[in-house]
Amino acid sequence: MIAAGCALGFALIFLVVSPAGHPVDLDVAVATWIASHRSPGGVALFRAISFCGAVQVMVPVTVIVAAYVGWRGGRRPVLWLALTAIGAISLYLAVNLPIERPRPALGLRLFDDDSPWSFPSGHSAESIAFWTMTAILVTADRARNVRIAALVVAALIAGLTGFSRIYVCAHWTTDVAAGFALGASWVTIVLALRRRFDQPAEIGVPVEVQLARSTSST
Repeated sequence: MIAAGCALGFALIFLVVSPAGHPVDLDVAVATWIASHRSPGGVALFRAISFCGAVQVMVPVTVIVAAYVGWRGGRRPVLWLALTAIGAISLYLAVNLPIERPRPALGLRLFDDDSPWSFPSGHSAESIAFWTMTAILVTADRARNVRIAALVVAALIAGLTGFSRIYVCAHWTTDVAAGFALGASWVTIVLALRRRFDQPAEIGVPVEVQLARSTSST
Protein backbone atom coordinates (compact mmCIF):
# COMPACT_ATOMS: atom_id res chain seq x y z
CA MET A 1 0.00 0.00 0.00
CA ILE A 2 2.84 2.40 0.75
CA ALA A 3 4.50 1.61 -2.56
CA ALA A 4 1.22 2.06 -4.39
CA GLY A 5 0.58 5.37 -2.63
CA CYS A 6 4.04 6.68 -3.56
CA ALA A 7 3.61 5.47 -7.13
CA LEU A 8 0.25 7.23 -7.31
CA GLY A 9 1.86 10.42 -6.03
CA PHE A 10 4.51 10.16 -8.72
CA ALA A 11 1.87 9.55 -11.39
CA LEU A 12 -0.13 12.60 -10.31
CA ILE A 13 2.94 14.84 -10.44
CA PHE A 14 3.81 13.37 -13.83
CA LEU A 15 0.33 14.15 -15.15
CA VAL A 16 0.64 17.75 -13.95
CA VAL A 17 4.04 18.49 -15.49
CA SER A 18 4.15 16.32 -18.62
CA PRO A 19 1.52 17.94 -20.87
CA ALA A 20 3.01 21.43 -20.75
CA GLY A 21 6.68 20.50 -20.66
CA HIS A 22 7.45 23.68 -18.74
CA PRO A 23 7.44 24.57 -15.03
CA VAL A 24 4.12 24.96 -13.27
CA ASP A 25 3.31 28.04 -11.19
CA LEU A 26 4.59 26.41 -7.98
CA ASP A 27 7.95 25.67 -9.61
CA VAL A 28 8.42 29.24 -10.81
CA ALA A 29 7.29 30.76 -7.50
CA VAL A 30 9.66 28.64 -5.40
CA ALA A 31 12.63 29.03 -7.77
CA THR A 32 12.34 32.81 -8.05
CA TRP A 33 11.87 33.23 -4.29
CA ILE A 34 14.91 31.10 -3.49
CA ALA A 35 17.04 32.79 -6.16
CA SER A 36 16.26 36.19 -4.65
CA HIS A 37 17.02 35.06 -1.08
CA ARG A 38 20.16 32.96 -1.58
CA SER A 39 23.23 33.86 0.44
CA PRO A 40 26.88 33.01 -0.32
CA GLY A 41 27.02 30.77 2.74
CA GLY A 42 23.81 29.00 1.77
CA VAL A 43 25.04 28.49 -1.78
CA ALA A 44 28.32 26.98 -0.53
CA LEU A 45 26.52 24.70 1.94
CA PHE A 46 23.82 23.41 -0.37
CA ARG A 47 26.13 23.08 -3.34
CA ALA A 48 28.32 20.82 -1.18
CA ILE A 49 25.29 18.81 -0.07
CA SER A 50 24.14 18.55 -3.68
CA PHE A 51 27.56 17.29 -4.73
CA CYS A 52 27.43 14.63 -2.00
CA GLY A 53 24.41 13.16 -3.82
CA ALA A 54 26.25 12.98 -7.13
CA VAL A 55 27.45 9.73 -8.65
CA GLN A 56 31.10 10.60 -7.92
CA VAL A 57 30.31 10.39 -4.20
CA MET A 58 27.44 7.90 -4.09
CA VAL A 59 29.32 5.11 -5.90
CA PRO A 60 32.19 4.88 -3.36
CA VAL A 61 29.73 5.37 -0.48
CA THR A 62 27.63 2.49 -1.81
CA VAL A 63 30.73 0.29 -2.07
CA ILE A 64 31.71 1.09 1.52
CA VAL A 65 28.21 0.39 2.87
CA ALA A 66 28.00 -2.83 0.82
CA ALA A 67 31.35 -3.99 2.20
CA TYR A 68 30.22 -3.26 5.75
CA VAL A 69 26.85 -5.01 5.59
CA GLY A 70 28.44 -7.88 3.66
CA TRP A 71 31.10 -8.30 6.34
CA ARG A 72 28.48 -8.36 9.07
CA GLY A 73 25.64 -10.21 7.39
CA GLY A 74 26.88 -12.08 4.35
CA ARG A 75 25.83 -11.83 0.74
CA ARG A 76 22.10 -11.22 1.07
CA PRO A 77 22.22 -7.65 2.48
CA VAL A 78 24.61 -6.68 -0.30
CA LEU A 79 22.17 -7.99 -2.90
CA TRP A 80 19.29 -5.99 -1.41
CA LEU A 81 21.41 -2.84 -1.31
CA ALA A 82 22.52 -3.34 -4.91
CA LEU A 83 18.97 -3.97 -6.06
CA THR A 84 17.83 -0.79 -4.32
CA ALA A 85 20.55 1.42 -5.81
CA ILE A 86 20.52 0.00 -9.33
CA GLY A 87 16.73 -0.09 -9.47
CA ALA A 88 16.36 3.54 -8.34
CA ILE A 89 18.85 4.74 -10.94
CA SER A 90 17.23 2.65 -13.67
CA LEU A 91 13.74 3.93 -12.90
CA TYR A 92 15.00 7.50 -12.87
CA LEU A 93 16.66 7.10 -16.27
CA ALA A 94 13.62 5.32 -17.69
CA VAL A 95 11.54 8.41 -16.95
CA ASN A 96 14.12 11.20 -17.26
CA LEU A 97 15.38 10.46 -20.76
CA PRO A 98 12.03 10.11 -22.56
CA ILE A 99 10.36 13.06 -20.80
CA GLU A 100 13.13 15.56 -21.61
CA ARG A 101 11.87 18.29 -19.29
CA PRO A 102 14.38 21.18 -19.35
CA ARG A 103 16.11 22.27 -16.17
CA PRO A 104 15.70 25.79 -14.80
CA ALA A 105 17.53 28.34 -16.94
CA LEU A 106 21.02 29.48 -16.01
CA GLY A 107 20.66 32.53 -13.87
CA LEU A 108 18.18 30.73 -11.67
CA ARG A 109 20.38 27.63 -11.91
CA LEU A 110 23.85 28.17 -10.50
CA PHE A 111 25.80 25.60 -12.50
CA ASP A 112 25.55 23.20 -15.40
CA ASP A 113 24.71 19.53 -14.89
CA ASP A 114 25.82 16.56 -16.95
CA SER A 115 22.23 15.92 -18.05
CA PRO A 116 20.04 18.70 -19.49
CA TRP A 117 16.84 16.99 -18.34
CA SER A 118 15.14 17.77 -15.07
CA PHE A 119 12.24 15.38 -14.34
CA PRO A 120 12.45 13.61 -11.96
CA SER A 121 15.35 14.46 -9.66
CA GLY A 122 17.79 11.56 -9.72
CA HIS A 123 19.51 12.82 -6.57
CA SER A 124 16.19 12.70 -4.72
CA ALA A 125 15.13 9.28 -6.01
CA GLU A 126 18.47 7.68 -5.26
CA SER A 127 18.96 9.33 -1.86
CA ILE A 128 15.58 8.32 -0.40
CA ALA A 129 15.96 4.75 -1.67
CA PHE A 130 19.64 4.25 -0.79
CA TRP A 131 19.69 5.85 2.64
CA THR A 132 16.46 4.17 3.73
CA MET A 133 17.80 0.75 2.79
CA THR A 134 21.18 1.55 4.35
CA ALA A 135 19.55 2.55 7.64
CA ILE A 136 17.54 -0.67 7.73
CA LEU A 137 20.42 -2.99 6.83
CA VAL A 138 23.01 -1.40 9.12
CA THR A 139 20.70 -1.40 12.18
CA ALA A 140 18.88 -4.68 11.49
CA ASP A 141 20.12 -6.27 14.71
CA ARG A 142 19.83 -3.17 16.86
CA ALA A 143 17.19 -2.04 19.34
CA ARG A 144 14.00 -0.53 18.00
CA ASN A 145 14.89 3.01 19.06
CA VAL A 146 18.21 2.75 17.21
CA ARG A 147 16.44 1.57 14.06
CA ILE A 148 13.97 4.45 14.27
CA ALA A 149 16.79 6.95 14.83
CA ALA A 150 18.62 5.60 11.79
CA LEU A 151 15.51 6.03 9.64
CA VAL A 152 15.12 9.60 10.88
CA VAL A 153 18.73 10.32 9.92
CA ALA A 154 18.17 8.72 6.51
CA ALA A 155 15.10 10.89 5.95
CA LEU A 156 17.07 13.97 7.00
CA ILE A 157 19.90 13.20 4.56
CA ALA A 158 17.44 12.59 1.74
CA GLY A 159 15.48 15.73 2.59
CA LEU A 160 18.59 17.90 2.62
CA THR A 161 19.72 16.39 -0.66
CA GLY A 162 16.40 17.15 -2.32
CA PHE A 163 16.24 20.66 -0.90
CA SER A 164 19.79 21.35 -2.06
CA ARG A 165 18.72 20.63 -5.64
CA ILE A 166 15.93 23.19 -5.31
CA TYR A 167 18.19 25.72 -3.58
CA VAL A 168 20.77 25.72 -6.37
CA CYS A 169 17.90 25.50 -8.89
CA ALA A 170 19.27 22.35 -10.49
CA HIS A 171 15.66 21.08 -10.38
CA TRP A 172 12.14 22.40 -10.12
CA THR A 173 10.22 21.61 -6.93
CA THR A 174 7.99 19.12 -8.74
CA ASP A 175 11.11 17.30 -9.99
CA VAL A 176 12.28 16.74 -6.43
CA ALA A 177 8.83 15.72 -5.20
CA ALA A 178 8.53 13.23 -8.06
CA GLY A 179 12.02 11.89 -7.34
CA PHE A 180 11.14 11.29 -3.70
CA ALA A 181 7.90 9.53 -4.69
CA LEU A 182 9.68 7.34 -7.24
CA GLY A 183 12.53 6.39 -4.90
CA ALA A 184 10.21 5.76 -1.95
CA SER A 185 7.98 3.53 -4.05
CA TRP A 186 10.94 1.49 -5.25
CA VAL A 187 12.61 1.01 -1.86
CA THR A 188 9.26 -0.03 -0.38
CA ILE A 189 8.92 -2.70 -3.06
CA VAL A 190 12.45 -3.96 -2.37
CA LEU A 191 11.76 -4.07 1.37
CA ALA A 192 8.61 -6.08 0.73
CA LEU A 193 10.61 -8.55 -1.37
CA ARG A 194 13.26 -8.75 1.34
CA ARG A 195 10.62 -9.49 3.95
CA ARG A 196 9.13 -12.16 1.68
CA PHE A 197 12.32 -13.97 0.76
CA ASP A 198 14.63 -13.36 3.71
CA GLN A 199 14.48 -14.21 7.35
CA PRO A 200 14.62 -11.05 9.48
CA ALA A 201 18.13 -9.73 9.01
CA GLU A 202 20.61 -10.62 11.72
CA ILE A 203 23.64 -8.59 10.79
CA GLY A 204 26.58 -9.58 12.94
CA VAL A 205 25.38 -13.17 13.28
CA PRO A 206 27.32 -15.57 11.03
CA VAL A 207 25.38 -16.90 8.06
CA GLU A 208 25.97 -20.48 9.22
CA VAL A 209 24.29 -19.72 12.54
CA GLN A 210 21.34 -18.08 10.80
CA LEU A 211 20.94 -21.13 8.54
CA ALA A 212 21.16 -23.46 11.52
CA ARG A 213 18.46 -21.50 13.32
CA SER A 214 16.26 -21.57 10.24
CA THR A 215 16.72 -25.32 9.87
CA SER A 216 16.03 -26.03 13.51
CA SER A 217 12.87 -23.91 13.47
CA THR A 218 11.45 -26.02 10.63
